[in-house]
Amino acid sequence: HQAGLDIGPGVGLMTLQYVFHKTTVLLYATVMLLLQHKWLAANTTGVLKYLPMAYAVVALVIVALVLVCVSPLVQNLARWALGFLPKTEKWQQRRADQLDVLGTESRLLLADKARCVQIFALQALKLFLLFCLPWLCIRFMQLSPLSFARVQLLTSLMLFVSNALPNVAGMGSIETAFLLLYSSFLPSGEVMSVLMLYRIASYYFVFAASAV
Repeated sequence: HQAGLDIGPGVGLMTLQYVFHKTTVLLYATVMLLLQHKWLAANTTGVLKYLPMAYAVVALVIVALVLVCVSPLVQNLARWALGFLPKTEKWQQRRADQLDVLGTESRLLLADKARCVQIFALQALKLFLLFCLPWLCIRFMQLSPLSFARVQLLTSLMLFVSNALPNVAGMGSIETAFLLLYSSFLPSGEVMSVLMLYRIASYYFVFAASAV
């Protein structure tokens, strides 16, 4: 709003960004899993049993968000649900407009195939750089090395599984999924050290940069 975006386009932008992010996480993890499935199955016990449920939950969230963005029927259901929220004057004026703008802008964006490809490419680049961090942490600490490709696999699955876990303010599910994936390859002390370095690099450094 401070940058000139009205409330409706702002909500639409945030919702669509979430859809593209979750979809790219799912596709990235799937590609990594297809390339290295045999290695993962041979070197872990029990990890693969969590993946079908993760796929179901993440796919359900993506489909629900897309339907809220583009389906008139689901938007009407959302309007009905919004009727149960407190009826303040400002909210009464805005709530219908938000869904209308969200639907209009979402359909325009999703119809622009070239722009969608650009967004997916940018999201994939962002994830690739993020997934490099654990490998750099392992190399920095001179631990038992996992190859670059295998760290990409484990970290992509970590983020994928964390998207299916409940979390509070984005904290908690990442740590749980990280320990689940990496504990088969590193001792408990080492995996906790890598996790701490990863969270510092992926959260606190970013927070400090954004504060500036």
